[in-house]
Amino acid sequence: MSYSNHRRLIIGLSVGVFVAFLFFNSLIFKMLLNLPRIFGVYQPTKVLVLLQNNNELRPTGGFMGSYATFTIDKFKINYFRTYDIYDADGHVPNYVTPPEAIQTAFQLGSWRLRDANWSPDFPQSAKTILWFLEQAGIETPEILAAVNLSAVEKLFNILPHDLYLSDYDLNVSADTLWDIAQQHSQSDFFPGSKQKKVFIYDLSKELINEFTKLSIANKVKFVSTLTGIFKDKDVQVYSVNSEIQKTFSDLGWDGSLKKSICPELIPLCTPERIEIVEANLGSNKSNCCVTRKVKLEVEKNGQDINHKLKITFSNQDNGQNKKWGGRYLANIRLFINDEVMEKWVNALPGAEQTIDFEYRLTPANKYFSPIFVTFQKQSGVHSFPLTIEVINKNKIETTTKTIFRDVKFWL
Repeated sequence: MSYSNHRRLIIGLSVGVFVAFLFFNSLIFKMLLNLPRIFGVYQPTKVLVLLQNNNELRPTGGFMGSYATFTIDKFKINYFRTYDIYDADGHVPNYVTPPEAIQTAFQLGSWRLRDANWSPDFPQSAKTILWFLEQAGIETPEILAAVNLSAVEKLFNILPHDLYLSDYDLNVSADTLWDIAQQHSQSDFFPGSKQKKVFIYDLSKELINEFTKLSIANKVKFVSTLTGIFKDKDVQVYSVNSEIQKTFSDLGWDGSLKKSICPELIPLCTPERIEIVEANLGSNKSNCCVTRKVKLEVEKNGQDINHKLKITFSNQDNGQNKKWGGRYLANIRLFINDEVMEKWVNALPGAEQTIDFEYRLTPANKYFSPIFVTFQKQSGVHSFPLTIEVINKNKIETTTKTIFRDVKFWL
């Protein structure tokens, strides 16, 4: 066989293996099929991005202070605009009953757009947010995304140098991003003020421009970082198109509450899904300075599986910065499978507060039923330690994990 024929054979086999891989890996194949629609090959795709500040935690990641709209037309971003959340807030003509915790904290009467991300299940919150936007006369986008401040900070770390904003004569880095953004967004701010959205617009445009100029090595780093951001749920996406939404869900990008199910090889396990959901309702940015540690105590007695979950919040604000920090007033919900429990935290600067939840599970099989836990980390929450203590027939086993994204394990 000649070299040219041999080369053609190798190329043909490689292409065949690659095509077969795509067909057998339906997830990747579906994603590729949806790429033209997502990136506006057939017609422009309308996108709305919610900017969430996770220094003021809310169920889907953070307080929605601003949002951006744009279209993607044949892989190009057009008509990029930024808005303050108050631009669309307050346009609901009729009374909307707010969640009880929001009414308790703010006493505002009707539910508002800025508090609409109350469900930790992002697809559910996305539908609520889109309804509020529709009431404000804003056209429904095909894709709705939520981006946390921590995601933007991670992207800043890719840049080979600080981002220079000539109109402000400022150098912005990942370390100074929040401080500078707060100064230009909150100083002399009032609802209706344009300074916040103008600064975010200038910052976003310059950041996008810098990404287009990245070297090959930094573009590879960009893709790797973006993949991690999606896994950490610092970016969550929802589409009104069911096929695209199914792909987002299969990829784990949709920020949904997942149902815990037993692996096929051990069908008689006891499934358990755990998610701790914090909502900062103190009207401040105290999550800059709040850490948490969690302890899960599990006692197996044959008939029931008793649980006690303890959460210790530490407010490490030293009171030196008057622009953010302060007491941590938060509504805490614990989602256990289909059950929800609720408590409040009110931790002053420099103080700690511990809350605990107790619950019971019935094993699927009284003779052999290991617990399969799906522990979901809330979007916007930084990593924290989880100590697990299992008591089984007077024998105690203790392990410690660091929760920085969703994790599954056996008990």
